[in-house]
Amino acid sequence: MDPDDTTVVYADHGAVSSENPLCSEAGRDVLADGGSAVDAAIAAALCSGVVNMYSSGIGGGGFMLDASTFTVDFRETAPAASHPDMYRANPVHAQVGGLAVGVPGELRGFETAHRRWGRLPWARLFAPAIRLARDGFAVSPHLAARCTLLPQLILGDPAFRAVFAPNGTLPRPGSWIRRTQYADTLAALAADGADAFYTGRIADALVRRVQATGGILTHDDLAQYAATVRPALSGEFRGRHVAVPDLPTSGPVLLSVLRLLDTYTDGEDAIVDAHRMIEAFKFGFAERGYYGDPMDPVYTNITSLRDSFLSTAHRDWARARLTDGTTHANASYYGAGFEDRADHGTMHVAVVDADGMAVSMTCTINLLFGAQLMDPETGIILNDEQDDFSIPGVPNAFQLEPSPYNFVRPGKRPLSSSKRPPNAPSTGGTVEYVSGGSGGSHIVTAVAQVLTDLWSAMTAPRLHHQLVPNAVQAESRLTAALQAGLEARAHAVLRLPANLTFTGVESIYRHRNGSLEAVSDPRKGGIAAGYSLPPVTVLPRAP
Repeated sequence: MDPDDTTVVYADHGAVSSENPLCSEAGRDVLADGGSAVDAAIAAALCSGVVNMYSSGIGGGGFMLDASTFTVDFRETAPAASHPDMYRANPVHAQVGGLAVGVPGELRGFETAHRRWGRLPWARLFAPAIRLARDGFAVSPHLAARCTLLPQLILGDPAFRAVFAPNGTLPRPGSWIRRTQYADTLAALAADGADAFYTGRIADALVRRVQATGGILTHDDLAQYAATVRPALSGEFRGRHVAVPDLPTSGPVLLSVLRLLDTYTDGEDAIVDAHRMIEAFKFGFAERGYYGDPMDPVYTNITSLRDSFLSTAHRDWARARLTDGTTHANASYYGAGFEDRADHGTMHVAVVDADGMAVSMTCTINLLFGAQLMDPETGIILNDEQDDFSIPGVPNAFQLEPSPYNFVRPGKRPLSSSKRPPNAPSTGGTVEYVSGGSGGSHIVTAVAQVLTDLWSAMTAPRLHHQLVPNAVQAESRLTAALQAGLEARAHAVLRLPANLTFTGVESIYRHRNGSLEAVSDPRKGGIAAGYSLPPVTVLPRAP
């Protein structure tokens, strides 16, 4: 979908922005029934796990940031039998098959958030997802396109073929899919709670499937999984308070980028502004290589490294090295010492309810269709989150050494590009803006651009730079003038093909009078939904 097709939803009681209109509506209906923003976010995410199963689902994990600036961390963890050298001989085993599967955290995360901030019964949140999985849904162009990328999986694996290609052909846009086994699984979880996932019949099926395909997941791994709740990080950007989730997300990277950009005044020259933003991205990704799970028992200095990178002294160091006339080819110029493994596909949902509670949540199974492993008994597609760890002795494609801070260890959580800001309360303390994105390493750069200007950045061609490779990736609609200006500053500019776009961003803006504007990035086919009295109005954004 063309970003120029962006629509805005105006509402006064609550709004939900997600990557699929069915899921935005599911969350909106929960708000209308008196649910909280957390309730709506869970309902929308469960729905996304049904219809956008290639990127999210209960076989994965994620993070949630709420307006009281707490982060719920339900990132997948490494099974107890994991060790740093387990993928050295064959790194592909971290991406495909049972050995790639981390302990799923999504259901424990939803349970933790619902117990703290939920209003409606747990089972009510599952109802839309169960209905869609059992009755079926039309295949979206985005789902059809992703199935064409893995035809051998969709047509050759019996579990996938039974759902996606029962007639022996790849699904096309508009064709109908039912996920009966998954509906039964969701119904059991709705009735019996998250424990039904981590013990009993569902756990038995998952362990059996993972171990039969070479994995090390055990019943103890599932039974011992716990989500965590911790305070979010906070900072300032353009006079507003910004809250981001802490490590192991890339929230600190985004906060560092914003702090550096905050030392400049935008609007003087579009080319200079773009160059400065790209350079800020490069400094941020240099820092990212030093991050990992702060609970790692071996590398206990990760939190102090984060504090150092977020210090005024480090910001001033980067500011002094940021040159308006040119970029720099050597990654070490930006302070890079290691390179991490960037994660990939995700989903995001943003919600604001009538009471002002705001929630921003990202869920993922990592790569396309996760570990490419579906349990035929439960219909659950399992993650390949082990791929987000660095592998000792295996440099990345650009020959940078992997980061030891992100080596796999038992019970450890891999570094994630996911982050949910920001929530930016006004001086009155109410949330003014909530946003987040999906798309791996592109999340940081996309959200940073949208924060500078919600509407122009939502529809303008996106830019991305992650330090290595040393090239600016740009959507095809980048203007010739801006490309020429960047190339004059020694940037290599790589345009995406016209049919490809970057990260989808979900955003909601609250005006001072309490009214809401919600927008779902059309790059992933999303449309927001709102709850109003009188009913919500959906209009094209004015030119």
